[in-house]
Amino acid sequence: MKKRPKLFLEINEITEDFILDYKNKNWQFLNFLLKKESILGKKLETKSAGKLEGHDLDPWVEWVTIHCGKPYKDHKIKFLGQAKSCKFPFVWEHWEKNKVKYVLWNVFNGFVKKSDFCQIFLPDPWTKINSKPLFLNFYTSPTRNLASSYTGSSFLKKIFYGFLSIFLFSPTIILRIPLLVKLLILYGVRSISLSDFYIIYEYLLTFLGLILIKFTKAKRIIITTNIVAHAQHHAWKIKGKKRTCLWSLFLMDNLLKMTFTHFQKTHDIFIINGISQTNVIENNEFDYLPLNGHKKLINSLGIKYNNLKPGMTHDAFLTFKNKNEKDVAKNILNSLHIKKERLFKVFDNGSKNLEFYLSYRSKVNKHTKIKGIRKDYRFDQLFYCCGQRTGSHKQKGFIIVPYFKGGYEGKKEFIKNQKLIKFFK
Repeated sequence: MKKRPKLFLEINEITEDFILDYKNKNWQFLNFLLKKESILGKKLETKSAGKLEGHDLDPWVEWVTIHCGKPYKDHKIKFLGQAKSCKFPFVWEHWEKNKVKYVLWNVFNGFVKKSDFCQIFLPDPWTKINSKPLFLNFYTSPTRNLASSYTGSSFLKKIFYGFLSIFLFSPTIILRIPLLVKLLILYGVRSISLSDFYIIYEYLLTFLGLILIKFTKAKRIIITTNIVAHAQHHAWKIKGKKRTCLWSLFLMDNLLKMTFTHFQKTHDIFIINGISQTNVIENNEFDYLPLNGHKKLINSLGIKYNNLKPGMTHDAFLTFKNKNEKDVAKNILNSLHIKKERLFKVFDNGSKNLEFYLSYRSKVNKHTKIKGIRKDYRFDQLFYCCGQRTGSHKQKGFIIVPYFKGGYEGKKEFIKNQKLIKFFK
């Protein structure tokens, strides 16, 4: 029997409890994700080996684990854009070796070393590498520029890049006008925020990918969307932000419907989230970012460094000229605290590099002071609040497979994320 092509829809961090909290009987395909068996296939539970958000339990870590088949303790990739340093081959390198045509669309922390059989490659917006074909850079460059400098960007800069993206996606928007109008009629635009436009951007980007992929002869397809993760992190159960959650779920349901409708006859469809989230609204935690970006923060602390590369939002990667500079920076970052609670998690790579993650989430006021190694700072002189933290990363996830042959049938334990590579191959 001839094997059918495979399509993997990776919905970053989508969470069953989040869907249930905003459940709508009209969201047919989202409701299928809640079932053990449905027209989408059979759902198997998965589990990450990661334990600490901001270190080894993040999507840019977990998708590397899933795509290379090795846990974090082996691959050691925990920063966006580091995938090119992975010493283990990704599954698409296996496809290259076997001359299988494939597509990678918006893949989290993905890197293609050889692409003779790659028909389309679109990296995530936080990874500064070229797309294939190159014209796709035209669509993603505004988002890429904004993503790489989001922390510290002015409101006007965000507006500019936002409208530029809208202009570039105008043909796609025109195709989806009926759906977008329905979205606005159903859920409105009251108290709309910039982050809500990111949800629409993610939808349009995934929609564009599904359209372009139909014109290829790819035997393996990975298409990733981050459409619900932000709403879970910052709007889940927050009064006045229900609309954000409804927008993300309404659009995700449509993407599931499109994927199933357009590809079920030609491809075996797998749906996977890798990790999920748990609601933490009762913890009364908040997300903070450097007021003027990571670079200005580090400069204001008097830290000397050779290069700084911002991560997704809370994290950044520092390189130094020598070990002494690194040790001084490490000491300063580790010394910053409020009431004995450190502001940063600092990871020493053992060479001339440091990674730091802004992990402080307790509530502050305008009088809150930071105790540091050089001087005392008011918190609002260095940081600003970007909203309450409503969702935190959770180890459990799932994969929905279109058919089931042996393997884990009848077993209750979770599939380890590094074992999911069997389905890709």
